Amino acid sequence: MTLHWVKNETIRLSIMPRPRGGDWLSNNISLLKQEGVGVVASLLTPGEMEELNLAEEAVGHVSPAA
Repeated sequence: MTLHWVKNETIRLSIMPRPRGGDWLSNNISLLKQEGVGVVASLLTPGEMEELNLAEEAVGHVSPAA
């Protein structure tokens, strides 16, 4: 998983493709934490999250953007 950091002097901000879902999700979340990521905002719809096996992303790991 590759984070693309946006240069900004006041905050740390990066963008990335969606993480792999299912059994890979916990590992991907751990990698994000190791990189210092504290908040993840997702623009996926609930249907897309379900289809991509990312439903756990909103339960216990990170919260989707409202």
